[in-house]
Amino acid sequence: MIDITRFSYDGDIFHNHANAKNGHYWTTLAKIDDTPLAVGGHSSNTNKAEILDIASNTWTEIAEYPYHD
Repeated sequence: MIDITRFSYDGDIFHNHANAKNGHYWTTLAKIDDTPLAVGGHSSNTNKAEILDIASNTWTEIAEYPYHD
């Protein structure tokens, strides 16, 4: 997995976040119930999905994305 610093910006402060457990390379984040969601990845050829608990700064794997090629 590529070690890239992940961050968010709340309008005032930049916040650093932990790396996801799976390589979501060239993916787009979504939001579900106000929680960041990472699904799949263009170059990583994965159907893994994870959500980020911002308070504890940890990623949790959830059910794999079923529509992966």
